Amino acid sequence: MSSIHKRLFYAQKEEFFLLAGVFGQYLPPEYPYNVVGGERTVKAQDFDDRVDVLPVADPNIFSMAQRVTLAQTELELAKSAPDLHNLYEAYRRMYRALGIKDVDAILKPQKEEESEPKDPAIENSESLESLPLVVFQGQNHDAHIMAHLIFGSSGLVLQMPQIAMSLQKHVMEHVSVKAKEQVAAQMMQQLQGQPPNEQQAMEIEGMVAGLIAQGMQEVKTLSSQIAGENQPDPLIALKEQDLQIRAQRDAAENQMDKARLNLDTQKASQTVQLGENRIQSAEDIAAARIDAAREREVMKQQHKSQQQQG
Repeated sequence: MSSIHKRLFYAQKEEFFLLAGVFGQYLPPEYPYNVVGGERTVKAQDFDDRVDVLPVADPNIFSMAQRVTLAQTELELAKSAPDLHNLYEAYRRMYRALGIKDVDAILKPQKEEESEPKDPAIENSESLESLPLVVFQGQNHDAHIMAHLIFGSSGLVLQMPQIAMSLQKHVMEHVSVKAKEQVAAQMMQQLQGQPPNEQQAMEIEGMVAGLIAQGMQEVKTLSSQIAGENQPDPLIALKEQDLQIRAQRDAAENQMDKARLNLDTQKASQTVQLGENRIQSAEDIAAARIDAAREREVMKQQHKSQQQQG
């Protein structure tokens, strides 16, 4: 079916190419045609050698089932990493592949990106919906970091690794922006509105890196205090939980493989046993027939001998 579909695609491409050549050669300079809402014209030069007329299709997709499978795969990948994908577009393509009409009536309209800062509580709420979190200059970065760390250590978020990773990434962005703001405030008087030279730029980069390292240490300390002295870091706990889930999944898959292997072995053993039983049954039947024939022959000889004696 794939080869047939590709040949049809190629044939339609050639047919369109021939039609475009005919139109470009025999159409008048302007050809009027009517459409809903007005009149339009097409020119012969619209079909000259500068324009390629091609079928709007993908020759590698030849069935609705294949189109749905591809859309479903895209949706699953988007769900696995919502921070890297546009879930709205993935769902939209899935509905289109299914042939659903009025998709806009099913999907909620996308929220326009807001350029205003949000408080940490709203950001925590939006993180549960896998919405992107944005850091703005001038925010109270320490308060945001504290709020996100407390929320990230809750039992709800610990069961959702993707949300926890998103919050961790957002906290790192706060640390970076805070360090850059502090360095900018320190260097403002020294630069006096002038762009930094190469040496000053290297100095600024070093100061930012030092403040980021200090901020990372502070975040680690806060995480330990929030989680408790005798409890592991939330990020480490997430990693351990992920490893445990993978180990359980691997163990379950190994168990299933062993069960399948045992079942195949049992089936093979049963097949061999059935074959042996059939052979033994055939041999028994053959032996019985031979014995019966031998007995008939003996009885026939005895009967014949009695007739001769009589």
